[in-house]
Amino acid sequence: FVSIDCGVEDDYFDNSTGIWFKADTEFISSGENRDTFPEYFLNNEQFGKRYETVRSFPNGMKNCYTLKLEQATNNSFRIRASFAYGNYDRKNKIPKFDLYLGVNYWTTVNLKNFEGFFHEIIHVFPADTEYVCLANTGTGTPFISALEIRPSNISTYGNGSSLELINIGLYDLTFYPGQSPGVSLSWNRYKDDIYDRVWYPFQLPRSVPINTSSDIDTQGSGNLYKLPVEVLRTAVRPFNGSNSLSYSSSFASSYEYNLYFHFAELELFEDKQREISITVNGITQGPFTLEYLKPLSISFRRLRTVEGNITFTISTTMESGLPPILNALEYYQLKQFTDSATDPSDGTFYSYE
Repeated sequence: FVSIDCGVEDDYFDNSTGIWFKADTEFISSGENRDTFPEYFLNNEQFGKRYETVRSFPNGMKNCYTLKLEQATNNSFRIRASFAYGNYDRKNKIPKFDLYLGVNYWTTVNLKNFEGFFHEIIHVFPADTEYVCLANTGTGTPFISALEIRPSNISTYGNGSSLELINIGLYDLTFYPGQSPGVSLSWNRYKDDIYDRVWYPFQLPRSVPINTSSDIDTQGSGNLYKLPVEVLRTAVRPFNGSNSLSYSSSFASSYEYNLYFHFAELELFEDKQREISITVNGITQGPFTLEYLKPLSISFRRLRTVEGNITFTISTTMESGLPPILNALEYYQLKQFTDSATDPSDGTFYSYE
């Protein structure tokens, strides 16, 4: 793991997360360290102190962090860039700017409030060195709160292609008091998640939660995506005896998307089994029979939107005596990067001014 707290003076161990954070001075020489206002600190101990400082870049059109990892070439990593404006410049005006991986445009950072947000991508390093860059677009001074690099498994998540996977949302299907269906209130991280993913608690509309305290078989071959046990211990099923779970989300029609559905049977019945089929935008997979406390993951890849939406339905078969469930769901947008920031064959590096 590489964890960089941008804007701090010294490395430190964060007791609340159990993560060692490095100051960003060895990764970048430009920019200024600034403190955010305490009233905007993210009140979530799972994220520690990373949103209490920022590094801002009032000078230069593009400022880049240099990430050097051992044996990174052709290996995939989850790169998470976090931002919390926190009125650090006392202007009460949130800036808007672009984020790049090397010379490739990643996304636009356009925060909706003073508090925390992150952008995340699964990326194959073309060399042992990669660059995360913040570009000034004339709509405010770029800044960043934290950079985190985690190992990933592109062979599991990917398509056998060079496409990048941009995290749209990782949802832990559950229920929290005060939570409305279709709305996520917070972020959660779990120490047994080897990829250190960030999960949103989420309840599907017209569903009710179920859970177990039993141990899920997370070490078995069925847990291809290495889901943490706390994510698999909760699920939702249809409300009022319905035999299907459905949900529709709007997405940009110019991209393709991957969806990953995660299941684990939480209820033990002597004479019944839960048998389900999944349909996404008219494409059906199944039926699948869920086994008690054993994970099962089903992926739909390179999906296109239909009228701007991705809609899924999880339904039971005629033979099933139980309603469908869903434990977790991951959405990713596919993006093509066309240029390489470094050429490993000749050692030539781009510089950014």
